[in-house]
Amino acid sequence: MHRAIKIFTVAGIPVKVHWTFIFMPLLIWYMAWVYHLNATQTLWVSCAITVMLICILLHEFGHALAARKLNVSTSDILLLPIGGLARLENLPSKAIHELWIAIAGPAVNVLIALITIPYLVLVTAPRIASVEFLTPELILTDFDFLPPFIFAMNLGLAAFNLLPAFPMDGGRVVRALLAIRMGR
Repeated sequence: MHRAIKIFTVAGIPVKVHWTFIFMPLLIWYMAWVYHLNATQTLWVSCAITVMLICILLHEFGHALAARKLNVSTSDILLLPIGGLARLENLPSKAIHELWIAIAGPAVNVLIALITIPYLVLVTAPRIASVEFLTPELILTDFDFLPPFIFAMNLGLAAFNLLPAFPMDGGRVVRALLAIRMGR
């Protein structure tokens, strides 16, 4: 896409952000103003958005690295305010390869969610049990609630991406499964 800014390269894959990311600080400021957030709450929202973008980036690297393993090159990864895109240079030659590439992104999100479970069980669950009322103010001032956010957000990202609608990952999975079933 035009007007994307390269921010770094990992494993030979350029990572770019769309120019509209310059509005992200304005969005955070606007949310803080509308919802009357204090500095700690605004920091939490900023941290949550940053963590979400990192998880989206890892999701896209799941696609890109699976593609590389199957001899499909990735020209770059583009982060947009609404998600990410691992731009493959060509389509996989085999349907089974498309299936593996499509499933790799959501698999990364599920893996991230699974990694947070020990923290949720050992730290967050006892804390929540000791709180009489779980309020948005408490959640937005206590960074112990970041791992539950990471858990839920990654499961949500995996589920959303697996919706069977093309060009989302789920649509690509369905297309690959149909091609395999039809012997193509």
